[in-house]
Parts: sequence; C-alpha cells; structure tokens
Amino acid sequence: LNNAGVPFTFASVPPCGLPNQQALQLACQDDQCGFFDTGIAEHGDEEPLLRLKLIHEEGTAKGLLGVSFHHVLFDIFGLAALLRQLHQELEKSSSADELCHDRLAAQEAFENTAPQEVPELWPLYPRALERWCFLARRLRSGLRGRPDGCATLSVTLMDGALSRLPRPEGASSLETLVAYLAQLLQRSTGRTRPRVLVTKDYRAALDAAGVGQGLSRLVANCVTHGVSFPLPAVEEHAEADHMDDWMMQAVTSMRKASDGVSLGYVRWHSEQDHQRGLPNIFASLCVNSWGQALSALDFVEAYAVGMRSIDERASKMCFPLDAAYMQVLPQPNGAQRILLTLPVTEIEAFLKELPRDIFEVPHISEMRTHAFRVPLPGSVLDRLNPAVETHHIVARVACVGDSLTACGYPKYLQALFDRAGMNVQVRGFGVCGATAQKFADQPYWEERKLEEVRVWRPHFIVTLFGTNDAKSNNWDAQSFQKDYRDLCVHFLERQEPRPELLLAVPPPAYCRGAEILSDVVNGDLPELIPKISEEARGVINRPLEEQAKRARSTVPGELLAKTSVVDTFTLLGGASLKRRSYFAEDGIHPNQRGTELLSFVIFADLRSKVRKYLRKRADESAKEVP
Repeated sequence: LNNAGVPFTFASVPPCGLPNQQALQLACQDDQCGFFDTGIAEHGDEEPLLRLKLIHEEGTAKGLLGVSFHHVLFDIFGLAALLRQLHQELEKSSSADELCHDRLAAQEAFENTAPQEVPELWPLYPRALERWCFLARRLRSGLRGRPDGCATLSVTLMDGALSRLPRPEGASSLETLVAYLAQLLQRSTGRTRPRVLVTKDYRAALDAAGVGQGLSRLVANCVTHGVSFPLPAVEEHAEADHMDDWMMQAVTSMRKASDGVSLGYVRWHSEQDHQRGLPNIFASLCVNSWGQALSALDFVEAYAVGMRSIDERASKMCFPLDAAYMQVLPQPNGAQRILLTLPVTEIEAFLKELPRDIFEVPHISEMRTHAFRVPLPGSVLDRLNPAVETHHIVARVACVGDSLTACGYPKYLQALFDRAGMNVQVRGFGVCGATAQKFADQPYWEERKLEEVRVWRPHFIVTLFGTNDAKSNNWDAQSFQKDYRDLCVHFLERQEPRPELLLAVPPPAYCRGAEILSDVVNGDLPELIPKISEEARGVINRPLEEQAKRARSTVPGELLAKTSVVDTFTLLGGASLKRRSYFAEDGIHPNQRGTELLSFVIFADLRSKVRKYLRKRADESAKEVP
C-alpha cells in the first residue's frame, strides 16, 4: 500500500485474510511495513494531520486501520478520542462525542492557569550541564571506539501473571509493572540514577481550566508532560518482605509525583530558562504509557505500534542519555506487551534477572537493533573517530574575472567554506578591467593570471566576466559570446583533472553612464551567459558522445565537461534594480554588504558540488587503505 500523498486510502482482502495479533506486530516492526505512511515533509502547511489506510475484510465487519501522524501535532490520547467518535457514529449506539480542535482555546486556558513552582523537579545548572555535555561524551567515545548501540526487546506479561508479581495494595497494573521492571533494571545493570520518567496526560485539568469548551476531547499534542519520581535504593540480596516494602515505596513515590505535578507546574515550567536546568530528564528508565489509551477501546481486538517512534527515542534518549526506554502496551486480551529499549551490553544481564515463568521472551532473532546515531555533525565525528585520514584531501576553487573578482569576494567565499568545516582552498585570479573578448581594451587572454590558473590545477573554476565587455567601445554581442565560450573551453581542455566550471551572471548595473551600457548588463548578459555555458559544454562533450555512440558505449563521467550558471544577477537586484544599497556610489561595484551577498550566492551553488567531490575523494582514499 502507498498513499501517494493522499490522506486516506482503502483496500480489501479475502475472508480470513487479516493478520492475527502476533503477525500484525511483527509486520509493524518491519521498516517496509505498508500500514504506515509518514507523508512528505515538504508539503508544509498542506500536510494532513493524519494519514489513514483501511484494509477491509470482505464479507465481514472487520478491518485493519493504519494510522500515521506527526507527534508534534498529534498523540495517542487524541487518536483514541477520534477512534471512539468514529465507532460511535458507525454503530449509532449512542450520540457521538464531538471532538475539539480549538488549539487557541487550549492555549488560552493553559496561559490563564496560575504557575505552580516545584523546585525539586528542576535540576540545577551544573548537573544539567554535565548530563547534556555531548561533546565530552563523544570525545570519550572517540577514544574508546564506537559502542555497541541499542536494541529493543519485546517481552509479554501474560494475562493473569500480574498476580504473581509483588503488588502493593491498591496499586494499578501500570504502577506495579513499572516499579517491578525498574528494580530489575537497577539490580541487573547497576544503573546509578534511581529515577523514572513517565508521561502524564493533562486533558482533564485543561478541561477544568477552560470550562464548557470540550478540551477533554482535544485532538492535539499539547497536553502531555513528563513526570519524574525517585526510586528507593535496591539491595543486592534483598528478602521477599523487603522487596514488598520497596515496591510500596516506589509506587507511593510515583503517585506522589503524578499528583504533585499539576497543570500549574507545566505552566511554570514553560516560563523557565531551559539553558539553566532540564526537568525530568535525568532518569535511568523512561516509560511511555500511551498504550493505556488504546487498551480502553473495547471495540479494538488487537493493535500494534510502528517502530519509527522507538527508533527515534533510541537515538535521542537511550544512547546519549544512557536511559532505558519502555513502552507499555496493554492488550485487549489482558496481556501486557512491553517494548524495552536499552544498550545492547545491558540486555544480557537484564534477561538473566527476568523470570521466565512470568514473562514470555521471544526469540533473539526478533530483537530489533538500532543504528548508532550521535547528535553531532558528521564533520565532528570524522575528526573524533575518522575511518581514514582525509586531512590531505583538498578542493581547490579558482575565482576568475574582472574587478568584481579582484576586489574581494574570494576572501569571503573562503571564510564561508572555513565556517562550514570544509577543506577548501579559494584563490582569486581576478584582473581589474579584464574582458572575455580577445579584441577589447584589456583581454584576459593576455594576462599572466590565465597561465597561473592552469598551473594551480583547480577542481572548480568560477568565472565572472561581462561588465567590462559591456563598455561602449568594447561591446559586440557575437564576439563576446564566441570569445567567452572559447575561454571556457580553454579552462576545460587544458586542465587535468578536468575542472567543473561555474559561470556567474554579472550583477546589475545601477548607473546609466556613457562608458558601461546598463542595457547590456541588465538585459543582454543574463540571456547570453546560459547559452555560453551550454555551448562550451557541448564543444567538449559532443565529439565524445558521437564517438561513444558509434562504438555503442557510454562516455565515462570523469571525461565529460560540467558547466553551470550562478545567478548572482537576480539576487543582487535583477532587472528591477531593487538592491541599490548593496552597491558603491559608481553603481557597478558592490560594497562590502553586496560583496558578502555575492560570495554567499556563489557559496550556495558550490557547497553541494564541493562536498560531493570531497566525499568521493575520501571514498577513493579509503579503498586504497590495505
């Protein structure tokens, strides 16, 4: 199934063609599962809130509904309310509860809530800095080598097995399960941060703050928050009576935090400086109890959760924060399915402590491993733990042209590459007053810079000609087109390796003097430069392609000439001349502000090409390493 950009699709299967509960969950663990479709992020405001896929079993009233949504806009609690309304409308057994989509009303009710300070849930700055200092952690990782990563283990607490756990009086199934697994993790893995983070839904509190607006049925993800509570210390060889006391203390701590963290605290928390403290994040175990919302839907026979959200939390929580992540999914048949994500090195120790007479553990082949992901740019990773030495790989960029090149943009271009962390050398070969025409007042053909470009052997050449060619005593459209094309061919033919050529359209002329013809700069040159680029590329490629065609083969990519056009003309004001403040008094030469913009436009075109070249050279170097 593929939505192809459509928010709802429908399909049918023969009788008895729907998967059972176990097969459904296994299918949803597959990365290629067709039940889910996250859509295209580029849709922007037009991206639908939900994407639904209905698979109907012919001849019955049963079906399979695949739902995809973005967690920033939606959550499981809102999804449960939506499904309940759909079911009520289909069954017509009772009047359907009207859903609420008024986020502005929810925001207003939230802002009208009085803030309630809870200092013990707001860690101090030094501790926050220590936990979130990713650079120090990655430095240690680079010295030790990459860790083994994380994996997700699926275990099932069968129906009726909960009674065999040490359950405090009055404790719910979720409280008992969270406390029991938390002490198992603490005892088996030796985690030193005895805290647990659980999610809490605030729709009821929000509804009380905005009376009569139906905010308890709000379809939006703006009313959930994390609640953190401490765990008592676990003794290594504790007796059964002591474990009962421990479970009671853990459940009491969980209830105290859940009752104490009100909507007023969330309001207070939203006003705090998140650079000074990080609430509720220093937990050794993070629990997501969304499954409670789905288990309350009595018309659902089975449900399964896709693994993309688990993958995301493994990369953003389990690895960088050394936290275990647990998703509790109560099933309609009474069983409790638990997805537990933690470092691979801790799974073996945890499984040894897990009682097999209470929990059903699947085969190891069903364990889901997560790719190693680090919240740092790739350039930093390469420096910390490079696969091959690449410091000697450099991309050379030659800037050729007239005074627009000679007077400064190459140095700004070099600064942009340095800021991007790319190993690039930029050198200017501009000559004031130079022209591309051979029979003008100062042809570039006669300058020493032309030979210096060839000797330097650049990988990329940026040319910027035309302004001086547009002088009244120089301008000849046919000569300019022919000579500029020949100059480009000269660069492409006499260089080894063959460079990639970028022809920049000259910036507009903001003067109407007699020397430089503004009509030529603002009218003729933007039309001629793309033609010159195409003609120069054709002079090199056409004979090679014809020869390859006769031989019934293809031309190797490295032999073909590559040319492109950089449109600096439009971004510096274009024909409408709307950026006069970017130019000096003469109206021809950009000032510092305009020169920086000129360099940025060229950098934007060059960046991806240079990065691709450097990556290719790095791959070639890696192949050469024995």
